[in-house]
Amino acid sequence: MSYSHYQKNLPGWGTSQVRNALDHPGSIHSEPASTSQFQFGPPPALNFQPQASWTGIDYYNAHAPNPQPEVYQYAMNRLLSGAGALGIGMHEARYWHRRAYGGVGDITRMLPSEIGHAAAYEAYRAWIHNSPAFRVMDGDFERQKEVLISIAIAESAHLWEATGRGFDQYALQTASETAAATASLIFSQTMDLQSLGTDYYRARGSQYYPNASDAYSMDDMALMNRQQQMGGMGLGLGQGMGPGMG
Repeated sequence: MSYSHYQKNLPGWGTSQVRNALDHPGSIHSEPASTSQFQFGPPPALNFQPQASWTGIDYYNAHAPNPQPEVYQYAMNRLLSGAGALGIGMHEARYWHRRAYGGVGDITRMLPSEIGHAAAYEAYRAWIHNSPAFRVMDGDFERQKEVLISIAIAESAHLWEATGRGFDQYALQTASETAAATASLIFSQTMDLQSLGTDYYRARGSQYYPNASDAYSMDDMALMNRQQQMGGMGLGLGQGMGPGMG
């Protein structure tokens, strides 16, 4: 769903404008600065309405193109057992997201793990840009984490289907468990913004400002708004991040 949305509605989709757009300079895969001011706009609207009684499997079923409970349980079991794929953080996940959803990478050739990383970040975008819809879980951080992971597993099925390789169930499992692991790590980072690095949010007293030239600055602003609504959760200054930095 998200892939076709960006393909049809994202200005510059699949062009060098997206390829050269600044990701955050702290990214492992950061690329040369571009004069382009390309930015990812908001993600597509949710295709479901969260309910207070829902658990993770309900969110998965609501978002997956063809729900397969066994795929969901496989990914969750692998994550909880610690035997699953390794997740990556927000910086690197944005790189794979831009390649997949920005159209600058050939998704038919991307590895299942790369699809999973990209899908996890897209799930994060859906979660952070639709915070009001998820207020049924306010204050319950473990439940919020479960929901983000569940949406990521479902989104990996959407993106894997878009690759034209939906018949490969083994690869879908790999994409799903990778999406779960990366979504879990991204959620943890949003609870402790210091873990994103001193070059990600520059301290100005007690305020943090997104990098305005970043292709994902709208996501950063949405995160800032969410943290403020939560009373500053995750905004504490760490060592080396006090006033005067940057």
